[in-house]
Amino acid sequence: MWMLKMVRRSRLEIYFDVLKAIDNGTDKPTRIMYETNLSWTSVCSVFDTLIHSDFIRSEKKKTATRYYITA
Repeated sequence: MWMLKMVRRSRLEIYFDVLKAIDNGTDKPTRIMYETNLSWTSVCSVFDTLIHSDFIRSEKKKTATRYYITA
């Protein structure tokens, strides 16, 4: 019987996953959360870090916040 060992992702891998999701066209925070398999508190922390590092920007559109990669 083969057992798969679950390995936690590093913070860098999580940042790459979020950036990849946004680059693939996912801009809504909840969809990014589902696509990257993160909790809401984790994804908010990642958003804050990536925004302060100027990798992504957020835009408020009517009732929703959207995230985009900076060029």
